[in-house]
Parts: sequence; structure tokens; C-alpha cells
Amino acid sequence: DGEPGGALLVEDSEVHLLDSTIEANGADDGGGGFAVLNSRATLVASTITGNYGDHGGGAFESVGSDVRLESCLLTGNFGEGIGDAFLAVESEISLVHCTLSGNGRSEETAGLVAAFASGVVIVGSFLWGNDSRKIHLAQGATVRATFSCIQGAEPLPGPGNIIEDPLFLEPGVFDLSDLTYRPKFIVSAGNYRLRQGSSCIDLESSGQRSIDPDGTARPCGAGSDAGAYETGSCLPERFNRGDVDVDGSINVADAVRILGILFLGMDPPSCYDAADAEDDGRINLRDPIYILNYLFLGRPPPPPRLGACGPDRTADGMGCEASPACP
Repeated sequence: DGEPGGALLVEDSEVHLLDSTIEANGADDGGGGFAVLNSRATLVASTITGNYGDHGGGAFESVGSDVRLESCLLTGNFGEGIGDAFLAVESEISLVHCTLSGNGRSEETAGLVAAFASGVVIVGSFLWGNDSRKIHLAQGATVRATFSCIQGAEPLPGPGNIIEDPLFLEPGVFDLSDLTYRPKFIVSAGNYRLRQGSSCIDLESSGQRSIDPDGTARPCGAGSDAGAYETGSCLPERFNRGDVDVDGSINVADAVRILGILFLGMDPPSCYDAADAEDDGRINLRDPIYILNYLFLGRPPPPPRLGACGPDRTADGMGCEASPACP
């Protein structure tokens, strides 16, 4: 009906999606899977597959926004005109340990990624096995890639970038010939985990700790693998966000402890992630305020849930050395 965002339209707002699947959607005005307008969106361990954007942005479209994808899979999407994976206009796009494969159809060459007056950051990711390999940059747009496997004649400038076949276990099969029936796009979803011997295993030696869609802790080995999936069976740290003194409960003492760390020189917490109540990768005054708002004003907890043991699904440098209340 002339609106962007097949499954989801985020406008003048903020959204955080975890373990989500956006599949077999279409939009007449771009952003087949979703569209983000003047907003912020974070997707973690999510799959965006089999979507169609009539005016570009097969998986998603971003206008005047900040979009971050972590450990995500973008496959079998098609953007009519430009941007089979995504279309960005005056936006900041971050792809962190993502896999983009099987997007586009052979007769279209308008570009896998299209960015206008935007900044695109690609870290530890795959852009491999797509029908269009082009990264289209216009109006001062920039791309910065590190420790990524991006198919092309030569690696993109930046440390750790390579152009070797990642050796997916089973690339997906997609048929984008009939745009009137999108579920048919996905013939076989495939398996984008890596075969042993892949040069993309342990590719990034200094990556931030995070968790892949299978729940495997990253890094699991000498370094982090490129792409959405980490090879191995490493278990992630479990902690209770907000339980700064790791006594098994969240109360005023936890907010006071953060204030003591920030302003009185108290010893740092044994679990930095627990003190990062707002889950923004930093410990600052906003964290004790968040805890107090949660305790007394009924404010919603951030994902993953404040007050429940579990792993940190957000890539950051915080970490957790000890949280005995969460075995």
C-alpha cells in the first residue's frame, strides 16, 4: 500500500529485537523485512530471510537512523532497483558478526548494499554467495570493514579482511523468480555454520565477547569466527543484570554500590555486566538510576531481562569474572 517495512516499521522510536525471525514479507516502498525511519534499531541473533522490497532494501531500509545487527543472518532477500540486503539513507549501519548470503537474483546488478550519505561499519562478517556483490556508495557514504570475508576481486581495505571461500556447511537455495509469492523464495534455508578448515575460523583475534544464535560464547578458541555462527561449544557466562553485589537479589544496595564505584573509589565489581544495568556497554550514572526506576517506578527491564540469570546477548567489552548466584 505504498508504505515501507513489510513486517515492521519503526518510526521516531527505538526497538531491540532478540532471537527474532523476519521471513517472507514484502513492501511496496522499500524495506521488505523492516524499515527504520528516524529511529534506532538493534537486532541480535536474528534471521531476516525471503523478503522483497519493491523500491530497494530487500531485508531492510534505513532513513535517518542508527541500525545495528549482531550475529544476524540475512539470506534470500531481494531489493528491486537497489540494495538486495539493505538500503541506507543518511544513516549509520553496523554489521557485527553477520552473514549475508544468497541475496538478489542474477539478472539484477544494482548492488547488495546501497548507502547514500551514510556510514557502514562491517566487523567479522560475511558478504559471500550473493548474486550482486557490489557495495554501492553515493553522496559521501563510507564503508569500513575489518576481519570480514567480502567477495570481490580483492579484499576491502582494513585489517583482517580476506576473500577466501568461507566453506559454509550448506549454503541456502533461494528462488526469487516469482515475486508474487514470497514463501517460495526459500527452497532450502541452508546451514551457514563453517566447515573445519575454513580460514574464517578464529579470524578476529581481538573481538568483543558475545553469543551466537546457538548460544555459543564468542570467542571460542584463539579468536572469534567471522559470520553469525561461532565454531565450538563454549558456554557463555551467566549473570543477573542489576545484581551488582552478586548476592542473588536486586535492591537499593546495588544502586548504591555503583555510585560508590563511580564517585568514591570503591573496588570494581566482580561482574561488570551486572553493573551495566542499561546494557549500553558502559557503567555510568544512568545505571543506578535505571535500577531505582525499575525498583520503585515500575520501569521495564532491558533485554536480557534485568533480574534474571542468563548470558549477555549484546557484544561489548564488559565481561563477568564471577557471579556465584548464577551457576
